[in-house]
Amino acid sequence: MATTGSIAVSDRVRDILAGASIEDRTVRIVEKLSRDDYTATAKVLGNLGGTWSRKAKGTVFDTDPTDAIRRIIETGEAPRSARTTEGYVATPESVAARLVAELGPLEAGARVLEPSAGDGALVRAAHAATSGVEVWAVEPNTQRAQLIDADMTTVITGRLEEFLHRTQRPEHFDAVIMNPPFAVPGRPSIWIDHVRHAWSLLRPGGRLVAIVPNGFTFRTDRKHTELRDWHARYDGDLIELPEDAFAAQGTRVRAVLLTVDKPQDWTPEDDQPTKRRGKPTPEEQEQRRAEDRELKQAAAEALDDQEYLDDLAARLAKLPPDCRLRAVYSPRNQVLVFAQADALGVRVTGHLATYREWKAQGRVPAGATGLRIVAGCDDNQPNAEKQDHPSDAAEAKRDTRRFWMTTRFDFSQTTPIDGGH
Repeated sequence: MATTGSIAVSDRVRDILAGASIEDRTVRIVEKLSRDDYTATAKVLGNLGGTWSRKAKGTVFDTDPTDAIRRIIETGEAPRSARTTEGYVATPESVAARLVAELGPLEAGARVLEPSAGDGALVRAAHAATSGVEVWAVEPNTQRAQLIDADMTTVITGRLEEFLHRTQRPEHFDAVIMNPPFAVPGRPSIWIDHVRHAWSLLRPGGRLVAIVPNGFTFRTDRKHTELRDWHARYDGDLIELPEDAFAAQGTRVRAVLLTVDKPQDWTPEDDQPTKRRGKPTPEEQEQRRAEDRELKQAAAEALDDQEYLDDLAARLAKLPPDCRLRAVYSPRNQVLVFAQADALGVRVTGHLATYREWKAQGRVPAGATGLRIVAGCDDNQPNAEKQDHPSDAAEAKRDTRRFWMTTRFDFSQTTPIDGGH
């Protein structure tokens, strides 16, 4: 049995890891694996902080994973680190001071947002650099939030998505300083979402400075490409941090400082991404598959939690009985919708549809992140959405039924287009 703070690793996965090759911080599996073995092994490596790289043909780590993998093989346990589960890496004082310096001079009374405050390193640096600033710190971890000086700072204990959803004054901060979580299970590039959220809370004329992974400079998937386009559109700057900037935190993660100023005449339309034609890149496809696997695994675990199911039933009861989420979707898809909506700060109305369906109704989810669900069809009903938990009587038809992940948008994510309502 695994100890607190760790997960049990099967003998099969331990054997696979024992036979893997490790070179240049990259773990490569030598033998050909079944789907189940691959999924189980990939989960362990992902929990350790590894990221699959098609180019490297293996799982790449920021630091040498040899010792960590050896401990897993010997003990049969894998750790649950804050970096893995929450994406948390503390900001060293030297890096915090450098980041705050990039803000430039701030007037007394300026409102500064730290949307992923951790133990308050950036908050302390902001107060040290300029007296009289009004700092707001958002931190989901209760223990870390208690380390922040509440006498000098407005401390919000909760997730950035929740804060964004309930704030009534958008674009009301004069500056943003942040070291966002780079990746968490199911969201390998959550930092991009956090930068976008923080930008939406910055007033025109303000500046955002963020610590972001070095992958921002070269990753080719859609989210990274669009963020680089956005950064270039506003003539943002990048400053490379030393390789050992986070060595004291036990990681040699490569990172850069991203700075960008919001124009005085900024409008929301300025942030709309340039449409990119063509098929998804292999990296985009693999990233989407990995995210979908994580989502389905999390949903499966939630369906075994009676307390969660009771809460789910209560939330569903507040929605209109005829909405698609209640009337059509399976329990697994209901879990998927609420989990993703909570992570994104989306208010769930229960009325969900595809992009084309909303457009036909005179609405469009411009710039919104879709909610992934499991859809299915059989050969006789190619366009029918099916319940994804077939009964025992339907088990024999499993071979003729196909399931895949697809995207839906909630009504709250859409806005009217010309002539719509």
